[in-house]
Amino acid sequence: MSLYRTWIEIKKTSIKNNIKNIKAKIPGNKLFLGVVKGNGWTCGTVQYAKCLVEAGVDWLGVTNIEDALLLRREKINLPILLLCEIPSGRIKEALKNKLRLTVCTKEFAEQLSDKAVKLGLKANVHIKVNTGLNRIGVSPNMVLVFLKYISNLSNLCLEGAFSHFSCAEQIGNKETKQQLKIFQEQIKKAKQIGIDFNILHIANTAASISLPETHLDMVRIGMGIAGLYPSNDFKKVIKLYFPLTWKTQITYVRDITQGETVGYCGRYKCELKTTIATIPIGYADGLSKKFESKGFVLIKCEPFRIIAVCMDQAMIDLQGTQNDLKVGEEVVILGKQQMAYLDPEVTANQVGTCAEELICQINPKIPRFFIE
Repeated sequence: MSLYRTWIEIKKTSIKNNIKNIKAKIPGNKLFLGVVKGNGWTCGTVQYAKCLVEAGVDWLGVTNIEDALLLRREKINLPILLLCEIPSGRIKEALKNKLRLTVCTKEFAEQLSDKAVKLGLKANVHIKVNTGLNRIGVSPNMVLVFLKYISNLSNLCLEGAFSHFSCAEQIGNKETKQQLKIFQEQIKKAKQIGIDFNILHIANTAASISLPETHLDMVRIGMGIAGLYPSNDFKKVIKLYFPLTWKTQITYVRDITQGETVGYCGRYKCELKTTIATIPIGYADGLSKKFESKGFVLIKCEPFRIIAVCMDQAMIDLQGTQNDLKVGEEVVILGKQQMAYLDPEVTANQVGTCAEELICQINPKIPRFFIE
């Protein structure tokens, strides 16, 4: 019997092998940025970042300053790039902790410059250019105007420029090469007016693996390190390892007669006499109600259907078999159980979401254990 009602085991060797395999696709003179977001792809921000550092990444990328400061407190001294503009009230902390900052609006650039001048510090910034994702970033037709303006602001060092592809996971998609062209055209125009960047980056996991021309000065790898494929096509060109296994255990076993219902509102009706097992996790833990009648767990390496999900518990149909499954039996929600495997991408497809969302919804309070 475990000490925990649910827990996650993470294999460090899987993470490190993913980095090794992706690096094999990238020339050695390119910088390698590992993206640490979504609670370190649900592995835990600090331990995941430390594993990336051990594996030899050059930079780290985060999407909020809280994560960046947490890593600094843990004595992680690699360059850390904030991939989005931060709240202006956190600029002082960012500068004092030598964080690289994304800039894509005049308002933030002005606030950053003012604070840097007052503190007597230089701000290393990376300019975000929108090339088609339409999330954040300077519009291509405004890049030169924007660069001319911020290049005259005090204490800003224009260290880098970057963009992000919208559909690089679709191998051969013409839009990706068009977005690269848009980015490079703007960089060329900037150079013509005397603005040059030391670090250009646009390649995510998908582009880094499939489009060498996108590598530029640095690649940014997120989902690939976490063992997730951008799409099924990538399984043919690289081997990645999903590092985590989400586990729990049976807490109750009950026989149900034909016609009885299970769960709130009786949404599941037993067509045959069967046995139901209860596990002590639910949607408060990240096991979405989308799993009802669609998701599976592994028990003794066999798949069993999840038929009801409550806030803190869920029920499993043991398919009417009279077996020796008892309270305390290990249950796997995602990952491996010996040779059996619940693939996060397959599971996500079954329940109507994507693998990234699936794993990021797992409650960060659940204990994580890194194992070699």
